[in-house]
Amino acid sequence: AIIGEKMASGLPVVYELTYPKVEKTPLILTVCHTGLGAAQQLKDFLQSSLPEETGYRVEAVDYHYLEKYGRENSLFKQYEVQGIVGTADPKVAGTPYVSLEDLISGQGQEHIDKIFAGINDQEIRKAINDNLVRNLSIERLVSATTILDVKRVIAYIDEALEEIERRLKITLINSKKAILYVHIAGLVERSIRNHEVKSYEGENTSKERQSQIMIIAQALEVIETAYSISISSFELNYLFDIIYDL
Repeated sequence: AIIGEKMASGLPVVYELTYPKVEKTPLILTVCHTGLGAAQQLKDFLQSSLPEETGYRVEAVDYHYLEKYGRENSLFKQYEVQGIVGTADPKVAGTPYVSLEDLISGQGQEHIDKIFAGINDQEIRKAINDNLVRNLSIERLVSATTILDVKRVIAYIDEALEEIERRLKITLINSKKAILYVHIAGLVERSIRNHEVKSYEGENTSKERQSQIMIIAQALEVIETAYSISISSFELNYLFDIIYDL
């Protein structure tokens, strides 16, 4: 033992600590400006569109939390975040964002390609695209947003949107209508469950805006009557901003 100690004391010892290389799972984040519920539904929709072999995960995150903390969110440390999909851009530096509207209209292809840049297999890329196209029907989108009778709520929204177009003298493009179908179905669901939006930063009191919001409110009365709800001014202001791209 003494000989061993003497030998050890005379030999230089070099230590090298090697950590195994950990490959993080690729992750897509979903967000909704008005709450986590719709982000969760959007997560389910995206997850169902991704073949299992991609290895991608999808997680719903609170919009305001992500906007405030950005890449300090713990998910960025646990996963390789590929991009964000949602109804409003939380503006996280270095992370591609695709709006739900662009996803529906097909205008977000460049950003979608960035999100799936890690997938080199063209067959898998094609499968993702085909799944998105197949799943992005109005009925599927609305059914992912609410547990309400889809055909019934779509019929009421149809009527309301026709009235909004007629009275505001505007023509809504299909992708904009798709966003409104999803959002209005979601707000009906929130109202029924008493989870409605309590505040909205986009609200202001200009006379022109308020007169147009009154028209939107009147057009939505058919929905309020059908579901015995009252749509808040916060929801109406958010709908105004969706309609006018604000």
